Amino acid sequence: MTASPSTKILEVSTSAIGQIAPIERRIAGIDIARGAALIGMAFYHLSWDLAYFGLAPGNFPVLPPMRAFSHSVAAVFLTISGVSLALAHPDGRIGRAFWLRCAMIAGAAALVSGVTFLTSPNEAIWFGILHCILLASLMATPLLGAPCWAALAAAIVIFAAPALVSNTAMETPAVIWMGLGAAPPRTLDWRPLAPWAGFVFVGLAAVRSRQGERLFAALAAWRPRAKGFAALAWSGRHSLAIYLTHQPIMLGLVWLVAFAVDLSGHWDAQRFNDACGMQCQAVGGASTRCERVCDCLIGGISAARIGRDVERDRLNATQRLTYSGIVVRCSGATPP
Repeated sequence: MTASPSTKILEVSTSAIGQIAPIERRIAGIDIARGAALIGMAFYHLSWDLAYFGLAPGNFPVLPPMRAFSHSVAAVFLTISGVSLALAHPDGRIGRAFWLRCAMIAGAAALVSGVTFLTSPNEAIWFGILHCILLASLMATPLLGAPCWAALAAAIVIFAAPALVSNTAMETPAVIWMGLGAAPPRTLDWRPLAPWAGFVFVGLAAVRSRQGERLFAALAAWRPRAKGFAALAWSGRHSLAIYLTHQPIMLGLVWLVAFAVDLSGHWDAQRFNDACGMQCQAVGGASTRCERVCDCLIGGISAARIGRDVERDRLNATQRLTYSGIVVRCSGATPP
């Protein structure tokens, strides 16, 4: 997830990516693709922030569509990493730029791990997408000058490995990062080597193929003019910095929104009404009586301005007495 020299073309040869003039510049299309992936990443992380502050359902980030979206964004980042790696080293030789890129990613990965160990020790990130990009890049170096089929074969092996050899013995801390365990660990970001590194090799194979040569030659010649493309390209060029800073910024903004919502007393009365009606009828209440009771509860909760705290289950002792009184008045129940 880094905008290293990976998207620069330095003295490009026709055997590497087609008939491109030997000039030094970036491929805007790759920067734009990375910038678009950054937007997807930020959107998914925002879903966690909204859920954390009670502005979205608690299970929103882990719903199947959201998880699928998260996986697709990660796959795009990893594939672009492989593409960039291949374009930066068309002859298979690596030098100072490669090691500098690895050092930057390693530092960023260590920072992410360190921060999450302090803030979320039970779900710390110790092998997330940055860790995967770093290790996969090192693994890919022997194949940088190899034909397309070699990188593609490596990708297939990596993708298939979890289904072929996974077992509980591979869940020890020393080897679980390989992705061959039967169950994933509890962590905020989990991108083990298998299957995720396979996407890096897919990107490498794409560049080494004949179709890829033509595609990237066309991308290198493309000059986007729309301002939106320029913004995406800028983001793609600074993706590592954006990756490291976007979450603290979003958390602060969402906290401000949540604070304002708390002050306003706004809460999801409709969701409470739906849950109330289901619970009332589940214990044998008539639908008409349940409707009256739930309407009464909503009115009392709103008047007491405790809706947000009821919704988030954070009532203090005084609020619990108030809530109990509302329940007694609306349903005739004995106070707990």
